[in-house]
Amino acid sequence: MWIGGYRVERYLGEVLIDERQYESLEDLTETELEALDFSELVQVTDEELEHYHSKAEERPALLPLDAAAECNALKEQYPDALVGFEQNGYYAMKP
Repeated sequence: MWIGGYRVERYLGEVLIDERQYESLEDLTETELEALDFSELVQVTDEELEHYHSKAEERPALLPLDAAAECNALKEQYPDALVGFEQNGYYAMKP
């Protein structure tokens, strides 16, 4: 029964798997947030996001269907071989 303060519930899908109650926000913060690792977080500017998205448009398109079919046919014919192909200066391998 929840009396007051702060409650943290954890679900797996729709099933409640853990429930914890804290009297203060300080208790909750110390217990729940101390295990989080924020060392990998970085700040990204709007300009950097725009640059990233503009570069995404320059990336090569997917392998054309006929080339993909040829690659799949080779893989079926030689299942233990590593099948490789080149497209627009990029190389890929199909294990």
